[in-house]
This record gives sequence, structure tokens and C-alpha cells, in this order.
Amino acid sequence: MGRILIRLLIYLCYRKTLTVVGFHLILFVIVNFLFYPLIRVRLMTRRGDLS
Repeated sequence: MGRILIRLLIYLCYRKTLTVVGFHLILFVIVNFLFYPLIRVRLMTRRGDLS
């Protein structure tokens, strides 16, 4: 009984970490998709201003 409980606990912790990691990965991808073009445009305009 105790063994099953420990296994369940480990499984739940594992799932929790997986979901957290997955969420952070998705968030990271979304942030990159949103902000990378903006940063690139900003860098391009800055280069344009310099030249």
C-alpha cells in the first residue's frame, strides 16, 4: 500500500514538473514569436538611423 502511494506521489510530482516545463516552453515560444520581430524591427530602424 505504501509503495503504491509513494509511486503515485512520484508520478504526480513528475506530471506536475512536466506540465510546468511544458507551460514555460509554450510561454517561451509565444514570447519569442511576439517579441523577436519587434526587436528585429527596432534593431533595423536603429541601424537605419545610424546610416
